[in-house]
Amino acid sequence: MIKLLSDTIDKQAWKHLIDISPTSSWFQSFECYKFYKELPFFHTFLYAVTQHDNLVGVVLGYIEIDSNRIKHHFTRRAIVPGGVLLHPDITADALKALLQHTKQQLKRKAIYIEMRNFNSFEKYKQIFAAENYKYIAWLNFHNCTTSQQVIDKNISKSRLRDIKHAFRDGIEVIYKPTIKQVQEWYNILHNLYATKVHTPLFPWQFFERLYHHSTAHYILVAFEGTIIGGRICVGNDNKTLYCWFVCGENKKHRKLYPTTVAYYSSMLYAAQHNHPIVDMMGAGEPNKPYKVRDFKARFGGELVEHGRFRCINNTLYYHLIQFAVRLLRGKQ
Repeated sequence: MIKLLSDTIDKQAWKHLIDISPTSSWFQSFECYKFYKELPFFHTFLYAVTQHDNLVGVVLGYIEIDSNRIKHHFTRRAIVPGGVLLHPDITADALKALLQHTKQQLKRKAIYIEMRNFNSFEKYKQIFAAENYKYIAWLNFHNCTTSQQVIDKNISKSRLRDIKHAFRDGIEVIYKPTIKQVQEWYNILHNLYATKVHTPLFPWQFFERLYHHSTAHYILVAFEGTIIGGRICVGNDNKTLYCWFVCGENKKHRKLYPTTVAYYSSMLYAAQHNHPIVDMMGAGEPNKPYKVRDFKARFGGELVEHGRFRCINNTLYYHLIQFAVRLLRGKQ
């Protein structure tokens, strides 16, 4: 017997599914759900399916709510970081029911639904396709962080040399920063998004709330008492550590390599806290030049393609969004 749920899931059953699922990530956990629910600019959605009263599938995501109603109407996206949380024994019928329910519930709320996979969904691709969730190839790096020796062995020699020089010249890593230091870091990140990335960045409240969550960790880089870079990491105990937003004042401090040190320090943090893998959170589309991918490759991770699933609810608005993104990024 298949049963669909919305908003209410038994916490113990949810935790058990996180522990055994082959598609598990922090972004599908109860801790992440609580974080999303604290943000007034998020419409958080949670759907689930049971088989014979056993929880076998969870969809957790958000729609960002823009304060400008007109802008929000034309940019509504339902994002599911990590993709669908699936039981190893979920049936095709149960997964189909969950995907159909998700699409029906979000049909009038979002122009499209995008599931950003952090694990392999190869065995489920045909089921997603049958429900009009199109697969989009997308790359990522998984770095082995079982020990510092493994990290140093895999990283490129030139990158490791840069890191050693940075520490020799006085760079400092802060693993327990103050909220004021996080604000300094956010200002650098905000400037990066405004001048180079050219896509919207979550407001300060997002990063401030994340600071207070036990499963989130800010790793900042400083020089002579001033924050010059850093990143956020999130993860459940003894599982993959996800290295999220990163930035550094690389032009201003060229010989200190703040972004490089931030990457390296997050990997060391993972090794010291029993996270066997660091997920680098994306490396772009295959067969397209991408400087960020080139940068991440020098840390010696395994290049994987777990892709994304996208379901379009409004074709006209969807193509308008894609056109606007290309304009912002200077591709037209």
